[in-house]
Amino acid sequence: MKKQAEIIEQQRAFIRALAGQGESGRAALRRYAKRNPQIAEDVTRALAKVPTEVREYEQAILYFDGACEPKNPGGLLSWGWFLEAKSGEMIGSECGVDDRVGPDNTNNVAEYLGLIAGLEAALEGQVLRLHVRGDSRLVIKQMRGAWGCHSERLRALYERAWDLRDGFEQIGFEWVPRERNAQADELARLALEDAAAI
Repeated sequence: MKKQAEIIEQQRAFIRALAGQGESGRAALRRYAKRNPQIAEDVTRALAKVPTEVREYEQAILYFDGACEPKNPGGLLSWGWFLEAKSGEMIGSECGVDDRVGPDNTNNVAEYLGLIAGLEAALEGQVLRLHVRGDSRLVIKQMRGAWGCHSERLRALYERAWDLRDGFEQIGFEWVPRERNAQADELARLALEDAAAI
């Protein structure tokens, strides 16, 4: 019985994935349903949730994080971002380290690097409406316009992030505690570990 339930769930996951693959994927799904009438209801439900426009991910949530280790300021900068569709489906993720060195390296610089990389990816993915979540109060407050940027080391990053935010039809920023930002935090940490292993 458990094996049958697993097979059904795998089939439903396949249907959801195919429905999100653009018009060619949806056409293939309709053909699949004609040959397999027992799954027609699942196909209809999956197709109903997919927007008819070409853009596959109109609404998404971006989580970002950054770290400066082993010391702040002056450490190695790493960042990570995690982008998911509003449905919960993962769109993409990335992590990296920045090669700049010196006393201007701070956690806030790393946080901005993660945000900028995530915003660029969301725009490349043609996301129209984005909700951004991060655990940096400074970055979130600045991106909301509640706080200005008075730091010269952050000025260029702050301005780049503001330029990118103008590329969305709608964008919002929300501060979340670190435990709700665990995936982006883990990506930033992973980038540091990889850099240390080289």
